[in-house]
Amino acid sequence: MIRSGAADSPTLLVPPRFPTKLGYEEGRNIAYQTRWAEGSLERLPGLAAELVALKLDVMLAASTLAVLAAKKATQTIPIVMTSVGDPVGTGLVDSLARPGGNITGNTTIIGEMAGKRLELLKQLVPHLSRVAARDFRAILSSRFRCDTRRPWLARSKWTCSRW
Repeated sequence: MIRSGAADSPTLLVPPRFPTKLGYEEGRNIAYQTRWAEGSLERLPGLAAELVALKLDVMLAASTLAVLAAKKATQTIPIVMTSVGDPVGTGLVDSLARPGGNITGNTTIIGEMAGKRLELLKQLVPHLSRVAARDFRAILSSRFRCDTRRPWLARSKWTCSRW
């Protein structure tokens, strides 16, 4: 597993524990290797390379930047992504339906779902006229920008402005 945060992060992702009835026993036939960037994102490529050198069967990468580092480090080891906002827009996968390559996993689909979320909000609060959305540009996986919502905005006659 490769993570961009700290080992004591409150968002600690605990490796799955497989039931012994499936024959997996940690330390006997399954082992977990974890690398933490401790917030130093420039360390991610080196950490990914360390994990690749261990000849893993599968790599879990948690964050867009961690998955990008893992993708650059290997094209053969399967990579399971998590905590990724826009895997298509960042070039991690070809499409959500057919990711291609060696990457699979889940996504928060921030860009593609933004319009639908606003549409649902409007249904819940019909008189809604203004919505504020924080733009976390510094965090690649948390993009929620006006331009990702424009097709829906055009149909809805809403406007989007940054402050």
